[in-house]
Amino acid sequence: MRKLLVVAVFGFLVAGVHGQAPDVAAPTFEVASVRPNKSASANTNFGIQGDRFTADNTTLKELILLTYNVRDLQLVGAPDWIGKERYDIVAKANAPLKSGAVPAEVKQLLADRFGLRVHNEKQELAIYALVVASPDGRLGPAIQRVEVDRCPQAAAEAAARARSGQPRPPVAPGQRPGCGLFYNPGSLRGGSIGLGPLVGRLSPIVGRVVTDRTSLTGQFDFDLTWAPEAGPDASGPSIFTALQEQLGLKLESTRGPVDVLVIDHVEPPAPD
Repeated sequence: MRKLLVVAVFGFLVAGVHGQAPDVAAPTFEVASVRPNKSASANTNFGIQGDRFTADNTTLKELILLTYNVRDLQLVGAPDWIGKERYDIVAKANAPLKSGAVPAEVKQLLADRFGLRVHNEKQELAIYALVVASPDGRLGPAIQRVEVDRCPQAAAEAAARARSGQPRPPVAPGQRPGCGLFYNPGSLRGGSIGLGPLVGRLSPIVGRVVTDRTSLTGQFDFDLTWAPEAGPDASGPSIFTALQEQLGLKLESTRGPVDVLVIDHVEPPAPD
C-alpha cells in the first residue's frame, strides 16, 4: 500500500479525538521489532497478515495519527523529529488481527518503544466557520437542495450487489455520486447528502477545524472545483473563492474549542 492509500485502507476520516493513553490492561504484541529506515523513500506501507502487523518506512507521527484517530491539526506538542525519522516495524500478536483497522496493540507498542504518553483536552484554537455568504440566504449555482433522499435506494442496491457478489460499478471521472461524497484533489462532488461530510472533508484541505454554522438542513447535490495549491493549474480559484462563487458558502476565520491530543512525552526508540 502506498502512503496515499493509508487512510483509505484503514478507513479513517476523523472529526475528533478518541484516543487515550495506554494502561496496564492494554493489549500488547508478543514481540515487536522497531528499526530505523534510511532508504530516503517517500512511500509508507502498512500491512496485516494473520497475526502480524508491519509498517514499512513510517514516521512516528503517521502512526500516532492513525492509532489515535486524529488529524495533524489536532496534534499538540509534537517535536519535529517524529515527522521526519522513519522506521520499519514488524510485530506479532497472540491472535489473528482484524484486517482494515490499526491493531489495538500498536498503542501499547508506542508507549513501550517510544515512551509515548498523551492526554486529551480541548483548546481554544483558530478555526473556520462555514456560513452562508449571502445575507438573503441564497445559495450558489453549483448546489441544489434534494427533495427526495436517494441514499436509502443506494444502500438497498449496494446490499443487493453484495449478496449477489457483483462489483460496484465504476465511477466516471467528474461524475457526481447518487449518494455520498467523491473527493479528488481540486474537486468535491456530493450527492444527496447533508453538509456534514463537506465540513469534515474541508478541514484537512484548509488546515483548520471547520464547523457548520450555516443552519442548513436536509440533503444537497453539489459540485465544487478549485485549484489545489500543489496542482499544476494555478489559474483556477482557491478553495475559499470556489466555495463562495459556486456554493454560496463562506469560510470565516474565528476561534473555538477543538479536541486535541497533547503529547506529554516521547523519545526515539532504543535499538532492538
